[in-house]
Amino acid sequence: MALIKAECTNCGGTLEIDAGKDAAICPHCGSAFVVEKAINQYITNHQTINKIENAVIQNGFSEDKYTENGITQLKLEKYQDAQDTFRKMSQDYPNNWKSWVGLSVAENGMSHKMKLSIISDKSFNIVPEQWKNFIGDGKVFWEDTYIKECEEEKQRLQQKIKNTMDKIDSDWFDIQQNDGNLQLWKKQRSGFENIVDEGQKRKGLGKIFIIGGSAFFVVGSIVALIVAVSSSGGVGCLLWFILSAIAVFLIIWGIRLSRWKPEEAQAISKVDALNRSIKQTMENNRNTQAEIDMNKAFLDDLNKQITKLDNDKEEELSNGNHITLSYYIDILEEKVIQEEI
Repeated sequence: MALIKAECTNCGGTLEIDAGKDAAICPHCGSAFVVEKAINQYITNHQTINKIENAVIQNGFSEDKYTENGITQLKLEKYQDAQDTFRKMSQDYPNNWKSWVGLSVAENGMSHKMKLSIISDKSFNIVPEQWKNFIGDGKVFWEDTYIKECEEEKQRLQQKIKNTMDKIDSDWFDIQQNDGNLQLWKKQRSGFENIVDEGQKRKGLGKIFIIGGSAFFVVGSIVALIVAVSSSGGVGCLLWFILSAIAVFLIIWGIRLSRWKPEEAQAISKVDALNRSIKQTMENNRNTQAEIDMNKAFLDDLNKQITKLDNDKEEELSNGNHITLSYYIDILEEKVIQEEI
């Protein structure tokens, strides 16, 4: 009786059975099986194992293992590691198209817009027809990465808009606050100016007294001299003394009136200080308003950039010349293309 190796179709245990029988009982699991099916299953699995073992190269990687590792590295965005994996795969398995397209993804993975670099003419020839349309065009867009970059750019622009609007609001608040201070300072200045005006009027009156007293002294001296010559000298002297006393009183009073009072001198200093503050604040307001106008123009430009970004993205995604990275990886995993080169 010739025995042949087989594999239980129920538990997978290895058997040695009589090929002439139609059915048998598995000594491992006790289930019945068809002899022919058990023999065929053993042959199929044994040949697959031999095929895989024969495919293993010096570093122990088969084509499928290379592909699996490379895809995992792409998903983790470890593009340098993926480059090394697919480059080694392209050297060990130069006729496997997945090594070349996988290497292209890895080399260009950091950019949404890329050229699929065909390593050699031979590599282009072994790529399936489904790839050649956009590989031949020389350009492909990673849709999901491109959308992500567009959204990141849009968020960056929106953050700039927010910061600019906050700056405009802050500047506008400063102007309003300065306007309030200006109104207060102008009111204070008006009060101090009234004090200064009163002092100016009093100084003017003092000058009149000084000039009048001096003139009265001169005129009185002349009159006293005439009286003294025309009559007795004693009367003239007395008249001169009286007129001179009146003149001196007017001059002294005028000098007192022409001097600044302490509160008036302080009012002058206050008016000068307020004038400087008002001038500086008005200048600051003009500069701040200029910044507000500039930031408003900047806001318009940022909004235009966002509009252009949205329009460009919509146009880019509607031109049909793009794929998603996940779709690309699906192809590498042969979920779309099921063939062997």
